[in-house]
Amino acid sequence: MIRRALAVLAAALVLATSAATAAHADPSWSTQLPCASGGIAAQWIGEDDQGRTTTWLSGTIEPCGPAGEGERFGFVYYVRDREAPGPVGYVFYERLRQYAPGQTTFAGTIDPTVEHNNGALIGVCLAYGPGHLVDCVQPLTDDGPPRPPLPPTHDLAGLPVSPFAPVGTEPNCATCV
Repeated sequence: MIRRALAVLAAALVLATSAATAAHADPSWSTQLPCASGGIAAQWIGEDDQGRTTTWLSGTIEPCGPAGEGERFGFVYYVRDREAPGPVGYVFYERLRQYAPGQTTFAGTIDPTVEHNNGALIGVCLAYGPGHLVDCVQPLTDDGPPRPPLPPTHDLAGLPVSPFAPVGTEPNCATCV
């Protein structure tokens, strides 16, 4: 009886520890803000910091309340992943950005290696947390095959988002969002 109680206690402790670790896996991605405004104001074809042709994005974001010290915004890449049954989103934690006081201005490029290595790029969304999308765009193409249609933002917000970088992203892309 005592062994069984100890086994149940040990299992409960392992589950509690695992849940706490998963819940705090990356404190830099915030979902505490109730909302944010802004959007992707422009996109154009240009060269990235390594001379590759890619899509550039610029715009603004402003949280609708004070952003805490650890809160960040970033971009979610939605692709038709070759290994998943449906579209999935990827967020690159190392590319999340801090808010400036008031409105934050951003500019950067779409990682040119994501689509080549992970499947057709459906859209790129400005986000203030997983599932909290502010604006989405379908990246421009430069004489490539046409992209699939951009689904409504509310459909993209419901898709799973992986916090892990897909295979083959460019870790040295200084201009990537």
